[in-house]
Amino acid sequence: QLIILYCKNAISLPSHLECLTSLQELRLIGCNKMESIIADIAPLVNLRKVIIRECPNMTCLPTGISDLPRLEELEIGEFSSELDMFPFPTIDTNGNEIIGRSKFKSL
Repeated sequence: QLIILYCKNAISLPSHLECLTSLQELRLIGCNKMESIIADIAPLVNLRKVIIRECPNMTCLPTGISDLPRLEELEIGEFSSELDMFPFPTIDTNGNEIIGRSKFKSL
């Protein structure tokens, strides 16, 4: 698990995060200055849960979420108003839970 809670001055996560291929849960909550995490989350093939909430400056979500074979729960929400599109139009939920921002123009 990688859980980052209320780290108010963090702007981004290190790019070598993609090397954590055994990571099963990524939780990022209340990081007020966070603008992005990693560009491509697909190398994190063991991720089962991704929760990104209360990051009002987040303007860029990672690509590759639709390629995560073990993803069971995806919870995203309340980002910058500049982020108005959920960038994973082909994600197959397989009955899994996706909780998101209701103002997205596209899902």
